[in-house]
Amino acid sequence: MPDPVDHFIARWESSGAAERANYALFLSELCDLLDVPRPDPTSPDPAKNRYVFERAVTRVAPDGTSSSGFIDLYRAGHFVLETKQGASDPTIDPDPHGLSASKVPIKSGHGKRGSAAFDRALERAYHQARGYITALPADDGRPPFLIVCDVGHTLDLYAEFTGTGGHYERFPDPRSHRITLADLRRPEIRDRLRLVWTDPYSLDPSKKAAEVTRDIADRLARLAKSLEGDGHDPKTIAGFLQRCLFTMFAEDVGLLPEDAFHDLLAKLDGSPQGFPVLIGQLWKEMANGTGYSTLLFREIAHFNGGLFEDTTALPLSKAQLAMLVDASRTDWSQVEPSIFGTLLTRALDPHERHKLGAHYTPRSYVERLVRPTILDPLREEWDAVRIAAASLHREADTADEAADTADDTAKTQLAAGKGDAAKKTGAAANKLRAEARKKDAEALRLVTDYHHRLCKITVLDPACGTANFLYVTLEHLKRLEAEVLELVTALGGDATFEMSEWTVRPEQFLGLELNPNAVAIGQLVLWIGYFQWQRRTTGKADTGDRPLLKSERNIRQQDAVLAYDEQIPRRDPATGEIVQIWDGQTTKAHPVTGRKCLMRAPASSSTIT
Repeated sequence: MPDPVDHFIARWESSGAAERANYALFLSELCDLLDVPRPDPTSPDPAKNRYVFERAVTRVAPDGTSSSGFIDLYRAGHFVLETKQGASDPTIDPDPHGLSASKVPIKSGHGKRGSAAFDRALERAYHQARGYITALPADDGRPPFLIVCDVGHTLDLYAEFTGTGGHYERFPDPRSHRITLADLRRPEIRDRLRLVWTDPYSLDPSKKAAEVTRDIADRLARLAKSLEGDGHDPKTIAGFLQRCLFTMFAEDVGLLPEDAFHDLLAKLDGSPQGFPVLIGQLWKEMANGTGYSTLLFREIAHFNGGLFEDTTALPLSKAQLAMLVDASRTDWSQVEPSIFGTLLTRALDPHERHKLGAHYTPRSYVERLVRPTILDPLREEWDAVRIAAASLHREADTADEAADTADDTAKTQLAAGKGDAAKKTGAAANKLRAEARKKDAEALRLVTDYHHRLCKITVLDPACGTANFLYVTLEHLKRLEAEVLELVTALGGDATFEMSEWTVRPEQFLGLELNPNAVAIGQLVLWIGYFQWQRRTTGKADTGDRPLLKSERNIRQQDAVLAYDEQIPRRDPATGEIVQIWDGQTTKAHPVTGRKCLMRAPASSSTIT
């Protein structure tokens, strides 16, 4: 019996240019392949049409007029799917043995796949689906997925998990949002599509990352508490564990050799006395970079960035070493930076550790602020730039086509002995091509100018905590940058060269914060998020920058309102003793209940000058 995936691919890979005839059958058979139910029959009652083909929606224009539309495939709470169908080749050869050179034109549907015309058709399908989403009944909510399907060829996934119907972004990232027929041979791709059909919110990466991040924070909290029991200063412990966690992150994203840190820990084999020397030496090599590491037997990049200015590795007991080995087995590449900072602060601060299981600001709340204030205006600009560039590119295509026609005419004229006419026609063709190149160059300039603007934007959070707002903004700007660079490539530019000179960087995201521990962790959060996104979009985390971590701190320990040169303790005029105020942490037993409650305790009051 043939493999069902191979049979499905063989059946559909040669289809083309007949969207309306093919789309329902293709999607129904895809449902069979994924082992999910086929769509239901359409009901006369629109409220019952929650999983159907041709779901009717009414769109209301700003002037109050309305029009009807039909979603190609709709599943309430799951997705809106719009289809197109192109052709891999709009001509066929009826004589494959070469007896005749003639080619017979056939239907091209929405255009030849890979052509600018077909790319525009897919983009129109995306915007058409976005329009349908805004027209859905409020009771249905906004589905997390938008799918654009080139029938029998690809499915492009876009996701928006906040339920607001905001901008749908390529899922899971710009490099792998397009699923081809051949990709269906991969079980993980079929699993992804199956969940889009059955449990779409389980694919929300922030949920999985949040689970991983909470687990990591719990592990670090246990180790920090153990080290405190040995008498180490909490600030020293925090710096040590931050170096440990970034080293584990670096090995999991490829900034260090795979499992480099874990293997070094394993070599100690329960003999922790060598830990400070071994890991201290590794951090010295990371601080300065080396062409050949005597520990890892290969080159180590120059990290620096202030994180490894102190390369002290604390002595560990066997139990503590086992905790660190256990932590190193976690996939640190999957941490969620938008909550990592908060949880890490709680894990490393003995006064905050009891809050580890408490509420933290979820990513979706952060996005509700970041999107309307920063991202939506930038995307409106980007839409205008993209449309203008597309218009110029179409004009260039038209000029090129006219030049090709002129060339054919010149050849005919030359064959007929009309040399002068052929020369004039050829000159006209060259002029048209020059005009086409000029139009394309102008389109490319519009896009690169916008990219340069993105790379010059500065975002300030004057009370940034551990930089979760800054990180979310950084990630969304990197997503937008990926779209811009894709268009640079489509217009004939060199995206790699463009990124060597211009790219969205952590240095654009500035923060002010009073808590010194939060300042250090916030900087770490931005670095981790930046390298995660670099790996997601290019396949490797190494940006090529040396040092990898910039020494300039864009998060500063500073009051957002007051600037001062020094703090002078306030003293009692009668006794000369420093006036004490509540420190917000010290507790004492309540005289009635016996429970611990906050009290006024030693914390010097200061006069700021």
